Amino acid sequence: MENEQGSGYVASADAAPVSPPLPRPIPIGGTMPPPRPPKSSRSFGSQLGTRILVGVFIASILMNGYFLIIIAVAAGSGKIKTEVIHQGKHDQQVAWIDLLGAVDGEMATNAREMIKHVDEKKYKALVVHVDSPGGGVTASDVIFHQVLNFRRQKQDNKKRPVVALMGSVAASGGYYISSAADKIVAHPTTTTGSIGVIAYFMGLSGTMEKLGIKPYVFTSTEATFKDTPSPFRPMTPQERAYIQAHLDFMHERFVAAVAEGRKGILTLDQVRSLADGRIYNANQALDQKLIDQIGYEESAWKLAAKMAGLKNPRIVRISPYTPFSFKSLMARGAASAPLINVNLKSLDELGVPRFLYLWRVQ
Repeated sequence: MENEQGSGYVASADAAPVSPPLPRPIPIGGTMPPPRPPKSSRSFGSQLGTRILVGVFIASILMNGYFLIIIAVAAGSGKIKTEVIHQGKHDQQVAWIDLLGAVDGEMATNAREMIKHVDEKKYKALVVHVDSPGGGVTASDVIFHQVLNFRRQKQDNKKRPVVALMGSVAASGGYYISSAADKIVAHPTTTTGSIGVIAYFMGLSGTMEKLGIKPYVFTSTEATFKDTPSPFRPMTPQERAYIQAHLDFMHERFVAAVAEGRKGILTLDQVRSLADGRIYNANQALDQKLIDQIGYEESAWKLAAKMAGLKNPRIVRISPYTPFSFKSLMARGAASAPLINVNLKSLDELGVPRFLYLWRVQ
């Protein structure tokens, strides 16, 4: 073994020779790149803090979802919700229900549930707030029947008065429903009347002919009017008379219902003279005895309370419970809806005539 001076290195006979580290390659035509920075290592405390924050975030999402489900289940235990809109004595309660928008099957179902609740909870009187241009013939008739039945039923041998309050519009089917009440109060700017029936459907024969489309419709031999009215061809005079007779039947039902609801105020002939489809403002309606009073919300419930003999009424708004739905919640977050939604249902509706107690501006 030989000691090399100045090297400070002692070689062992058994040790393998150690090669010096290779120099970093220099790019051709370039300079030496800077050395890589050392990897930063986060402290244990920093990593722990991040994990805690992530855990809290996930727990928050889970807890919010849990509480939404609990609220939905608790709220869904009943079909009706109530709200006191005027304080008074608990044993002098007057119910208030809203019938807003187009009259359809859903409104008829909601009206049935609300009136059933009013009956079961033994309210002393009922105010029906109607703000509607009308809608379906059957739905209008069903609600009229429900209101009239409640009006005629007695509680403890006493009648429970019903007052209809007309909003901005209570025309056609909206007036049909209102006429079932004992008294009708209209806002000073209410539009009402429009007693009559309307039916409409799309005629596509001209358009289809231009597009070179020829539909083929088959019916049984004796079913002459099975496809009447058809959107695929012009109507014949016999078909027009057939549809007109159907409309006239529904018109007579409308007139008879109003005369029944306004019994003692308007005769059948008087109603028929007013049933030419025209609309009336509040003053005209009052002059024609289609309504009983012009006023506001407090006018309606005060009249109902007076008719029921209540000195300090408590007014309770009755409304249908709308169940919580994650699907509806997600639907609200949709970015946009198509301007034209064409599907089998919408195409079918083009060819199905709609018989309506409806006031509409063409």
